[in-house]
Amino acid sequence: MKKQATYSLLFLFISLNAFAWGGKTHKLLTYYSWQKSERLGNMEFLLRLNLDKGMLNERLSDMNEIKNLDEWLQYGAEHEDDTDNLGGIPDRSNYHFHNPLKEWNEAGLSDTHYGTSGSAILWAQNGLLQAATNHSQGDRSWNKAREYYYKALTEVEYTDWRKNYFAEMFKVLGHQVHLLQDMAVPDHVRNDTHFLNNFNFTNMKHDSFRCIEGWADADENVDQLRLFASEANLKPLIELLQPVDPESPIPFALLSDTKHYKASQTPLAGFNQGLAEYANANYFSEDTIFTEDYQIDHKHWFPHPAKPETDVMSLGMPEYVTAIDGRKDWIKHVKKSSGEPLNHLVAAGYYCKYLYLTEQYRFSFYLSDLCHEEYASKLVPRAVGYSAALLDYFFRGEIEVTLPSSNSSMMPRRDGIYAFANSSDVGFQNISLMARNITANNEEMTNGFVSLIVSYRKCVGDPFVPNPPKPSVERFYMKTDYKNAVDIPRDTPIRLDFDLTNNPIPVTAMDVNLTLVFYGILGGEHANAVAIGFKDIGEPTPVDFFNNSDRLCFNGNSVSYTDPDLFAEVDKNGNGKIDCDLFEIAIIPHKLALQYLSFNGKNADANNYFYKFLEDTPANQPGQSYRYYYLADEYPAQVQISMPVITEFISNPLISVGDISNCRPFELNTIDKSVSFRNKIVWQSDDIYNHESSTIKTFRGINYFNILVHPNISVPVGMDCDVFKNY
Repeated sequence: MKKQATYSLLFLFISLNAFAWGGKTHKLLTYYSWQKSERLGNMEFLLRLNLDKGMLNERLSDMNEIKNLDEWLQYGAEHEDDTDNLGGIPDRSNYHFHNPLKEWNEAGLSDTHYGTSGSAILWAQNGLLQAATNHSQGDRSWNKAREYYYKALTEVEYTDWRKNYFAEMFKVLGHQVHLLQDMAVPDHVRNDTHFLNNFNFTNMKHDSFRCIEGWADADENVDQLRLFASEANLKPLIELLQPVDPESPIPFALLSDTKHYKASQTPLAGFNQGLAEYANANYFSEDTIFTEDYQIDHKHWFPHPAKPETDVMSLGMPEYVTAIDGRKDWIKHVKKSSGEPLNHLVAAGYYCKYLYLTEQYRFSFYLSDLCHEEYASKLVPRAVGYSAALLDYFFRGEIEVTLPSSNSSMMPRRDGIYAFANSSDVGFQNISLMARNITANNEEMTNGFVSLIVSYRKCVGDPFVPNPPKPSVERFYMKTDYKNAVDIPRDTPIRLDFDLTNNPIPVTAMDVNLTLVFYGILGGEHANAVAIGFKDIGEPTPVDFFNNSDRLCFNGNSVSYTDPDLFAEVDKNGNGKIDCDLFEIAIIPHKLALQYLSFNGKNADANNYFYKFLEDTPANQPGQSYRYYYLADEYPAQVQISMPVITEFISNPLISVGDISNCRPFELNTIDKSVSFRNKIVWQSDDIYNHESSTIKTFRGINYFNILVHPNISVPVGMDCDVFKNY
């Protein structure tokens, strides 16, 4: 009796440790999953998350340890199998099973003496269950990853918290890919607890591993496993559009089970099925070899692979096969042609017995290491590819951010640039942009809350010089929320205006990025989905409006309007005065009253302006300049500036004038300037910045008159004072 009780306790202990791939195998599969992910394998995408150093070099802390991004992903994948079964508490690994031939609420592991555990698909999305049942690692559900992702993107005050949220997000994603990778283990999709595989003294049968996970975790097979994981790029063709189960509503569950595979269906090898369906229909586990003749309600009944789909009935007499220990064994391998073709579906060993003096041979089926190797060559690339698809699905939400355009009824027309500032002390107090949903698979983006995150580095010194100093290494963040819940349309972009009054962008900011964060409904994710729009824009660009009407180009030189030689040239009658009625040239300087400013390619006026100068704005006097700043794209197709001014002679020039009532100010009273340039500080490494722009001199100033050249003043050919046009 005591012996029986001991056996039951042992059985309970073992059944609660039904692991799949070993920890180091999960880490290897996860490593290659992020490499094959179109998102995480792309440095440009990581820059959108402001993770400048990439997967291998960005260091994140979870407040206990510091690891790279890929190491946190692998950490989560390894620790999903953590157990807490003291006192009979079910551990996480019992929820890593899914039988695709059953309804999802009945698809968990039932190959134990204590009942059925929940399906891996439901477990992946059930944060309440993971947290409430005191499992080690706690809540590592999909929605928990979403929560960390949103917090990481929108945390602007504490850099350590931001990094912590990213670390936790990557850990949870590691747990999620672990669950999907387990769907590539036949035992986990064919209700086989395979508990004998967990112990060194029971994990071998006929000198071969009982289970593919034992084979994969063996040191001698690591190189082969790495080859399988790295060579192929087998991603599913499943369109994740709509929820498929009320208890597991987020459609990434389709990566495991599309609910299309039925017992009567011929096994398929394509990529339009879930990983659990593919593994269930095409492979054996130790306790489910040729079980199609079992009763349909038997826990190990599976219709495929079936004997008619193989050559098992036509196998010849046995042959010698040399085992690992050098012993000669009787063995043949069964081939399968339907679904996924296999040359080593199962090993068919023979044993003989004498019955009425007649020698008879019968099959003794088991999974040889040749079977495990061929299984791994097919299943490992799928586990990697499907895991990469899961990672891409998590990060799929994408918003296109472009320069703002205005509705014709809006005034002022704040388009053509993102932001404008006319004071270096105040900075940019408003920013506008256009947003369009460009997520693949036509997934709609609705009923979400939008935040704008502006990140930048501070300049140590004056950034508005030809060779600006490098900015600070630390990146600064600021966040502002849009006032209402919005839908981000797919066709016509929506305009979003943000108020930065409480936290303006400084005009000396460098390496400026805009990140638009959407938190709401995206396709089949009916809550908590996250999408981002990212734009690496140009630096704050100053425009200096110079009134240099007090200087003229005379004989190839820039001279003051008071120059005596110039005066003698224009005073035709020699009376010591400028007389416009005698057609003498009015070299009198102008004062300039600024009116409107636009950037949309149209002349600025009362019906089209981005900025309207106040009536009491002091006129721009000769020798003075007016500076404003704008934010535009890093590579603008063209920034078109229009600024009408009112010109008027100054009242007390330093030269003598006669009757100037007939003198006319300079006739051009609208300044139109089209500029196209790059103005961007590019982060290269910890201590190197590269300022990729035109020389700042070429775009800093709009010179009102440039240098006045009057046709009646002698100017040598080729000497038109161009040198003075650039400030």
